[in-house]
Amino acid sequence: MLCSEGLLCSPDVADPLWYKAKVAPDFVELWNQPMPPNIGGLQKNVVDCIEQVVDYIIHQALSTDGICAPWEPLPHHLPSLLRSEGPASRTRSRTASQQTPPSNRAEASSDSGLDVDLLPGSTSAQGKAAMRLARAAAAFERDWVMGFLGAGALGEVLWGRMPCGRKVALKVAACGYRKEEMLRNEAKAYLAVQHLWNKGVPELLLAGELRAVGGSYGLGTSVLPGRPLQPGDAELLPAALAILKQIHSKGVIHGDLRPENFMAMEPDVAKGCADKTIFVLDFTHCTFDKRKKTQRSEICNLQSLFESL
Repeated sequence: MLCSEGLLCSPDVADPLWYKAKVAPDFVELWNQPMPPNIGGLQKNVVDCIEQVVDYIIHQALSTDGICAPWEPLPHHLPSLLRSEGPASRTRSRTASQQTPPSNRAEASSDSGLDVDLLPGSTSAQGKAAMRLARAAAAFERDWVMGFLGAGALGEVLWGRMPCGRKVALKVAACGYRKEEMLRNEAKAYLAVQHLWNKGVPELLLAGELRAVGGSYGLGTSVLPGRPLQPGDAELLPAALAILKQIHSKGVIHGDLRPENFMAMEPDVAKGCADKTIFVLDFTHCTFDKRKKTQRSEICNLQSLFESL
């Protein structure tokens, strides 16, 4: 195996049956050693490629006995927040997670950072939901991430698969910056309208500190099969108005109504949906405002948007 200091070890693969062992090869321990902080960009790319090979070999050794989940390749070019844990160290999240007791991985602080008490009409149910979301964020691992979903107001939106099998649209921001405040504000908005989860807005699946990405805050919502608004979708205006009015009833102003922030879904008779449906996405620029004047202004913006389709 190569690293920045040259050839460290060469696992003996002469025996074609070595991969049937019930324990990981010896070089897994070596792979979990910290990466030198002065490693260059080209070397990082090489190591990213080697990681793919190591993951594959480990899973060949362990998956046949049910120790590992089926192998899936990781994307090479993840955002810098997900590529490194810090300037002094970097370890493989999958093998490191195997060494961490489950109770520690699932453990999350009761302070989710969502300030639920500040939400209009906040309830104890919202507080419990905030804690559940924080626990999900604390359990996040880098190898949940499968690739890029698109670009949002805060930059790249990733998509991943949670251990339960659900797909998640993930936004990540470094703590202590404006983007983190915006993500926390978006999480509050999703909590306020949780009666609309999967009925008019995506479900919030995780929100809190990502312990696998030290010093980062993450927000993840359900991935919806659909497309942005396009010409011919004017018929969805009544449904969009109904959703927006329910959002307003909770004191939330979306603040960024444009075609990309709506998801139109075609009829699916097989799933019992005979009509087009619509969802409102991305509360990055939302505010909390119960004034009727502000709500009427946003409703007018929505009507103008659909008239332009």
